[in-house]
Amino acid sequence: MHNASDTTYYNLDSIMIYDPSVSYDAVTNEIPSVPFVDYWSGLFSFNDTFMDHLHEKWEACGYADFWEEAMTFPPKGVLPDPPNVGANVTGCSLWVSVHQRLEIQPTVEQN
Repeated sequence: MHNASDTTYYNLDSIMIYDPSVSYDAVTNEIPSVPFVDYWSGLFSFNDTFMDHLHEKWEACGYADFWEEAMTFPPKGVLPDPPNVGANVTGCSLWVSVHQRLEIQPTVEQN
């Protein structure tokens, strides 16, 4: 354990923590994940099977409807509650799927 009595490191007068979260994780991560991957498709280079899977899940989880309804400017009014706010719907963690897929992508060396 840390030696909390060490005044060199633990003699704090104050502390400030910035938390950049301004909305639900579903709104900042999950819902825009498919449009983001579509836009940057040249960088991700996912195969068609995986992209079809992402699009199917995006629609099945209600993210596509929320995107069409809420992600407009100017807003149509009060934003509806986003789907899967509690991140408890199985198969709707699309951003996690994207990250996992990136971890298994083979690297290609150019000679």
